Amino acid sequence: MIRFLKLDRSFVLSMLLITPSIFTCVIGLLDLPLPARFFSYAICFLLLFLIAFLNNNFYLGFRRKKLFCYNVLVLMILLYYTVFSASNIASYIEFYSFVYLVCIPVFIIYLLNFKFLECDYKRVVRSLSYFSALAVLFFLLLYVAGLTHVVGYSVIPIGMDNQIWFSRFLTDYIFMMIFYILHYKKLPVIQILAVISGFVLLYYTGSRAPVVAMFFAVAMLVYSCYRAYFVVFVLLFSPFIVYGLFLSLKAMFSFNAYSVLERFSLYTQAIELISANWFGYGNSSFGILTLGVDEIWYPHNIFLELLVNFGILGFLVFLVFLVLVFRQLDFRNVFSYLFVMALINSLSSGSLPGNNNVFVYGFIVLTVGNLLMKSRP
Repeated sequence: MIRFLKLDRSFVLSMLLITPSIFTCVIGLLDLPLPARFFSYAICFLLLFLIAFLNNNFYLGFRRKKLFCYNVLVLMILLYYTVFSASNIASYIEFYSFVYLVCIPVFIIYLLNFKFLECDYKRVVRSLSYFSALAVLFFLLLYVAGLTHVVGYSVIPIGMDNQIWFSRFLTDYIFMMIFYILHYKKLPVIQILAVISGFVLLYYTGSRAPVVAMFFAVAMLVYSCYRAYFVVFVLLFSPFIVYGLFLSLKAMFSFNAYSVLERFSLYTQAIELISANWFGYGNSSFGILTLGVDEIWYPHNIFLELLVNFGILGFLVFLVFLVLVFRQLDFRNVFSYLFVMALINSLSSGSLPGNNNVFVYGFIVLTVGNLLMKSRP
């Protein structure tokens, strides 16, 4: 038991990254007014407590103290632009959402970086792959059982209220399995079935940007592992990208919340606001400024949102984070690909807390990812 817990960085990471989507569906099916990620966080903290209790090196402290100070600075800037600059209801909701979706998982990642934790990179990748397969097959079971509902033009499981979030979950899980298959030249039956099932479920979401992001990541992976087959891969999967572009062009003629035309309208509004004030209007101020109501609304682009809400200061702080992550990217590391996927997704959809995976995967690359690569076989 002690040996299992001492090595189980992989299990904690899998619980943190995979189980929130499963708990979301389960709580939705049970119709319980509970935050789904709370259960994932609680399990992670419980596991970390058990690991610390069973090891004598608990008080060794954090690695990368400068990075920890950077996180404190980010939180202070966010708090200032929430309390003193905006002070509307939406700004407080977004602040709490950022703490819930970004700060808590980043803190768990820091705890995973304690020196006493041993790590086995292949074990982490295998664990993520099997957890992903179980999650996708669980979603497939919900579809087969008819436990779905229609949101916009998409069919998604009960419990999920946004097709873009669901498609992001799916593409992350599919990529984790594809990485395990290609990187380690394995052909496990459960992962093969789950990958096929995942592509079928993606079709029902009708989402485009997450699929394009995953295609880009898989293309980089194929180029890294099987360079001779890169052209074949591009030719084989190009029709899917063309089909996605066709759907995007088709959507331009239907002005709705998911259309390309709506996105361009939001970008234009954001650029006009930025040009009028380079110092920011306050956290989650885009709704008041463009709609005239105190509700959460955003430009659907993380860079524009940062400039509107936090001005040039918030934008530069985020650029520092990106530079740090890009300097540490290693495309033998699955988290580097996941970070790139999350960053691509953040360019066309989601709010700052909604693009939490940019920060979560980025900090895994900066902290745990480096240790994992040292243990790579």
